[in-house]
Amino acid sequence: MNISITRHQSCADAILNKVTITAEFLIARVEEELATLNDRRVVAHIRSLMVAPAPQMRAWDYGAPGDAFLCWLVLAQGSQNIGIAYCEQGFGPRNSWGLLFLEGPRLSIGSDCGWFDRFLDAYFESPASSEIPIWEVFRQDGNDFRRGSYAFVDRAISNAVKARHLFALENTRSKA
Repeated sequence: MNISITRHQSCADAILNKVTITAEFLIARVEEELATLNDRRVVAHIRSLMVAPAPQMRAWDYGAPGDAFLCWLVLAQGSQNIGIAYCEQGFGPRNSWGLLFLEGPRLSIGSDCGWFDRFLDAYFESPASSEIPIWEVFRQDGNDFRRGSYAFVDRAISNAVKARHLFALENTRSKA
């Protein structure tokens, strides 16, 4: 399914006239993926961050000024200002799950490196996944390997995700 929404339509118009995606559809898609996980900590953490799917228009940085597509926010992590949304336009339908900022000046769809074909891929690329102790990281000093602490892992993952998103945002701006 491909939804056509132009910059001239409001979110309400798009919702009433064009959208066949429903909150129930999105919840079912997420639940299908959660059923593939064996780690209850991950499932519980994801469910704690889930929000009722809510449609919102997001700017499309690669089209004409004012172009926007309908995205459905399904997960929100306020402490990191990151959410996961579903959008069949832009990088969808192939990569329809993306990482979005929740507030601030950068409320667009973002760049392709933040969009994935599966919800779980978006989750594990988000800072949210670094909040639970599931990662075992080893530091290498020459030929010596030592276990890193979870605090080190949290900082490393969060910093890597932030750096990738800032890099992507800067690239998006330079193309505009």
